[in-house]
Amino acid sequence: MSSDMECHEYHNYPSNETCHFVTTVDDCQMDQGFIPYLSFIFCSFGVDLFYIPLVIMFVWVIVLFVASAKCADEYLCVNIDVISKALRFSENVAGVTLIAFGNGAADIFSAIAAVGSAKNGDASLAFGALLGAGMFITCIVAGVVVIVYPFQTPQRPFLRDIVFYLIALFWSFKCLWDGIIQLSEAIGFIVLYCLYVAVVIGGRYFRRIMLHRSQSSEDAQDAAAAAAAALHDPADPLLHGSSLHVNYGGVQAINDDKHSDEGDDDNGRGGGGADDVMIREYSGIRCLLSRMLTGLLPIHAGEWQEASKWDRFLLIIAAPVRLLFNLTIPVVDGERADRNWNKGLICLQLFTVPLFGALATQGADVLIDGVFPVWALLLLISCLLTLVVIFTSNQTQPPVYHSVFAFAGFVIAVIWLYSLANEIVNILQSYGIVFNLSNGILGLTLLAWGNSLQDLIVDTSMARQGQPMAGFSACYGGPLFNVLLGLGIPFTLSCIQTGHSFHIKNTLLQSVLALCLAVSLASTIIWVPIVRFDLKRSFGIFLIVLYLATLLVLILIEVGVIHYK
Repeated sequence: MSSDMECHEYHNYPSNETCHFVTTVDDCQMDQGFIPYLSFIFCSFGVDLFYIPLVIMFVWVIVLFVASAKCADEYLCVNIDVISKALRFSENVAGVTLIAFGNGAADIFSAIAAVGSAKNGDASLAFGALLGAGMFITCIVAGVVVIVYPFQTPQRPFLRDIVFYLIALFWSFKCLWDGIIQLSEAIGFIVLYCLYVAVVIGGRYFRRIMLHRSQSSEDAQDAAAAAAAALHDPADPLLHGSSLHVNYGGVQAINDDKHSDEGDDDNGRGGGGADDVMIREYSGIRCLLSRMLTGLLPIHAGEWQEASKWDRFLLIIAAPVRLLFNLTIPVVDGERADRNWNKGLICLQLFTVPLFGALATQGADVLIDGVFPVWALLLLISCLLTLVVIFTSNQTQPPVYHSVFAFAGFVIAVIWLYSLANEIVNILQSYGIVFNLSNGILGLTLLAWGNSLQDLIVDTSMARQGQPMAGFSACYGGPLFNVLLGLGIPFTLSCIQTGHSFHIKNTLLQSVLALCLAVSLASTIIWVPIVRFDLKRSFGIFLIVLYLATLLVLILIEVGVIHYK
């Protein structure tokens, strides 16, 4: 077989030569990932039964999407919260950096994997996924939120995010139009993100200063007098050791006395509440192993009982990979009294974490000085660290160095997300080869929908609970973050690794998608101020119709009905 042949050309060969074709042609080989999906399709069950592996792969890609969402939400974001506090980040800084990264990790690593596996400049899977997800979230998700719960949106954050999004979109379109991304242009995406972070943080501090200055001394005295009067009101429910805690979920009372932590629920990893009492009463190896096994469980009784039917379905799907996550990703939970300290599980993870990291990055078999394997060195280090943990900690109280495991959990969660993204991208590319579909249409549909489905569920649920503003704001801030870093990081890495610019294979599909997203944002930034930021159901219907019309046009382009010479 010729080395310059494209994998799509297998359609021109007899069916009995397909297996040999996909295993010998260079274009059919997946540079990233662990499973050769094309060989699995055409060589495992025979040509006549090739649809069986396609069905298996479809189920597998659903598992991978669910696993990516679980890894980001339950492992990466939890550790990020602890890391931001350990680094003493303010809420503003953490919100637009680490937390934003955790929320958009699946999209970003999908883009990195897509660019890493791009051949002959065909990065349409990355562009399609990022722009397609942006179109889906800003139209479908935002539209559904407005339809479910019409509301008045804040002006400054809304306008700020859309203006930056339009700038990022223009930058992306310029790169597509030129057909090349230089290193300076790739870094420009990251610089624009840094500018966005500076504007967000600076704007919030400036507003806080202005509000502080606007308060006169008389207002302060009146507030003090009102507070003093409230202290003598026996009917006030906020007295007697309680305080208000305001979050996106509403206002809830939190008991401030020293026993408040004893009522934590036991839905987290390793349990809480009653488990803590057991740990105080029993000690030794039996308790250590019991809690370790509890921490490994992929599904806990408490979360199963409280989960809806849909959530139970997702729990069942994610159970196998969740077990692997529990085995390989340390989690430090700052919201729990014991910070999710599990001595037995940590000792086990000290062996599994470095070995998994080495295997996932394909560095386990590397020889140091041509003699000593990396995996053996990691094993020795794991033994030493385990001895340190055994002799410097107990079962009930987390040690002073417990937060260090949050950093390790962050790194391993990132490796997991990148590995999962590689498998998802390889499966979608395999489907594209089998059904002769472009990477662009696969990116803006399957990959974009898979990464955005959780946004639709979460934001719609928040709107039904009467809290639409947080979800609606995320519909613009989230895709903006994903585009800036989802294009900036992979193309910067590619330009640095290769030493030259990245040449892009531009298509009509990508250009029309970018144009339609620009039309969506432009119409939104015109419509919303006209109605004085009072969003009605008609606006949500308009966004959904716009998305469906865009999708129809893109499908017609894919099948060749609409073309441009």
